[in-house]
Amino acid sequence: YDSTGGQKSAAYNVDFCAVALACDYRGATRCHSIDNLQEALAQRSEGPHLIYVPVNCGALENLGRPTMPPPEVARRLKENLV
Repeated sequence: YDSTGGQKSAAYNVDFCAVALACDYRGATRCHSIDNLQEALAQRSEGPHLIYVPVNCGALENLGRPTMPPPEVARRLKENLV
Protein backbone atom coordinates (compact mmCIF):
# COMPACT_ATOMS: atom_id res chain seq x y z
CA TYR A 1 0.00 0.00 0.00
CA ASP A 2 2.66 2.48 0.98
CA SER A 3 4.72 1.60 -2.08
CA THR A 4 2.04 3.21 -4.26
CA GLY A 5 1.94 6.43 -2.28
CA GLY A 6 -0.22 5.61 0.75
CA GLN A 7 -3.09 7.70 -0.53
CA LYS A 8 -5.95 8.34 1.88
CA SER A 9 -9.20 6.56 1.13
CA ALA A 10 -12.66 6.07 2.61
CA ALA A 11 -11.61 2.59 3.78
CA TYR A 12 -10.90 3.93 7.28
CA ASN A 13 -14.65 4.20 7.90
CA VAL A 14 -15.64 0.87 6.32
CA ASP A 15 -16.54 -2.09 8.53
CA PHE A 16 -15.09 -4.77 6.25
CA CYS A 17 -16.19 -7.57 8.58
CA ALA A 18 -19.81 -6.37 8.40
CA VAL A 19 -19.54 -6.13 4.60
CA ALA A 20 -18.22 -9.70 4.41
CA LEU A 21 -21.01 -11.04 6.62
CA ALA A 22 -23.60 -9.15 4.55
CA CYS A 23 -22.15 -10.88 1.47
CA ASP A 24 -22.81 -14.29 3.07
CA TYR A 25 -19.30 -14.97 4.32
CA ARG A 26 -19.58 -17.53 7.11
CA GLY A 27 -17.17 -15.64 9.32
CA ALA A 28 -15.18 -12.45 9.61
CA THR A 29 -12.40 -11.64 12.04
CA ARG A 30 -10.64 -8.35 12.68
CA CYS A 31 -7.14 -8.98 13.99
CA HIS A 32 -5.54 -6.52 16.38
CA SER A 33 -2.33 -8.47 16.99
CA ILE A 34 -0.11 -11.22 15.68
CA ASP A 35 -1.75 -13.57 18.21
CA ASN A 36 -5.20 -12.70 16.82
CA LEU A 37 -3.96 -13.38 13.29
CA GLN A 38 -2.44 -16.73 14.26
CA GLU A 39 -5.70 -17.73 15.97
CA ALA A 40 -7.75 -16.72 12.93
CA LEU A 41 -5.47 -18.63 10.56
CA ALA A 42 -5.61 -21.73 12.78
CA GLN A 43 -9.42 -21.97 12.63
CA ARG A 44 -10.53 -24.74 10.31
CA SER A 45 -14.19 -24.44 9.44
CA GLU A 46 -16.34 -24.08 6.37
CA GLY A 47 -15.76 -20.79 4.57
CA PRO A 48 -15.51 -18.35 3.14
CA HIS A 49 -14.01 -16.25 5.92
CA LEU A 50 -12.58 -12.77 5.90
CA ILE A 51 -9.51 -12.06 8.00
CA TYR A 52 -9.13 -8.30 8.25
CA VAL A 53 -5.73 -7.05 9.35
CA PRO A 54 -5.48 -3.25 9.51
CA VAL A 55 -1.95 -1.95 9.07
CA ASN A 56 -0.18 1.29 9.88
CA CYS A 57 1.23 3.59 7.24
CA GLY A 58 4.96 3.67 6.81
CA ALA A 59 7.68 1.27 5.83
CA LEU A 60 11.17 0.32 6.89
CA GLU A 61 13.79 2.65 5.48
CA ASN A 62 15.66 -0.11 3.64
CA LEU A 63 12.65 -2.20 2.67
CA GLY A 64 13.47 -4.14 -0.47
CA ARG A 65 11.26 -4.36 -3.51
CA PRO A 66 9.74 -7.62 -4.77
CA THR A 67 12.09 -9.63 -6.95
CA MET A 68 9.62 -12.30 -8.07
CA PRO A 69 7.51 -11.56 -11.16
CA PRO A 70 3.72 -11.38 -10.54
CA PRO A 71 2.94 -14.56 -12.53
CA GLU A 72 5.33 -16.49 -10.28
CA VAL A 73 3.68 -15.02 -7.17
CA ALA A 74 0.27 -16.12 -8.53
CA ARG A 75 1.54 -19.62 -9.29
CA ARG A 76 2.98 -20.05 -5.80
CA LEU A 77 -0.21 -18.74 -4.19
CA LYS A 78 -2.35 -21.19 -6.18
CA GLU A 79 -0.09 -24.08 -5.18
CA ASN A 80 -0.42 -23.24 -1.50
CA LEU A 81 -4.16 -22.60 -1.29
CA VAL A 82 -6.12 -25.41 0.28
